[in-house]
Amino acid sequence: MCDAPTNLAPAGWYADTSDAGQERWWDGSRWTDRVRPTPLTPETATDTSDAALPTDNGTPVQRYRLTYTPPDDSPRTNTPATLSLIFGIISLIVNPLLLVGIAALILGIVGLRRAGNFIPPVGHGKAMAGVVLSIIGTLVNVILIIVVVSALIGSGAFQSGHRNSSSAVWQDQGEVQQLISTGIHEQTGAKVDAVQCAVPAAPTAGTSFDCIARIADAPDLRILVRVQDNEGRFVWQVTGKEPEASAGA
Repeated sequence: MCDAPTNLAPAGWYADTSDAGQERWWDGSRWTDRVRPTPLTPETATDTSDAALPTDNGTPVQRYRLTYTPPDDSPRTNTPATLSLIFGIISLIVNPLLLVGIAALILGIVGLRRAGNFIPPVGHGKAMAGVVLSIIGTLVNVILIIVVVSALIGSGAFQSGHRNSSSAVWQDQGEVQQLISTGIHEQTGAKVDAVQCAVPAAPTAGTSFDCIARIADAPDLRILVRVQDNEGRFVWQVTGKEPEASAGA
């Protein structure tokens, strides 16, 4: 409420900054409601002087200058702390590209630093909760992404890009099989022992045919190949696992 020094000044009348024409009574530990007009006497200069004045026995006495500052009743807010808490909660539900969690973490750190500017701290709890929730939300989403990607790879739900080549590809069935074998290995790391395809005699745009990929130490995969145009472009996709009976046939 006031700008009193740490070594409390003695009781007395001191300048009131809320009204330049009056003084307020300091009781030695706090400001009181007692006020008076500023006296136009030499006493005024004496009471507000910082000089050390002698007493009757010659011992110097330190004088004090105090000014009364009205209390600041304006509301104190910590917006980053509040936003951190909100984004932290959202990150537990939806966190695209982890951006919501990262935003909550940054706002929480800013909110914690800003909370220290107030006495008592304002928004410290919200900022701390936002930081914790952002970390949890980010970890949960990272784990979810890993699980989904692993499931897709494990089920064979992947697809190559199209191959731009001439129609000579269809004259050499081995090249089609090699492209599929290389694609599976690059996307999953699995070792492909062989790829067997039933390529039509004259594949045209819209034609589809099946291939079987023999995977080392794993079930065989069924591949669907679809011809895109008459220039030799095609796409292939794993459609599932080959039944054991068919694989051994």
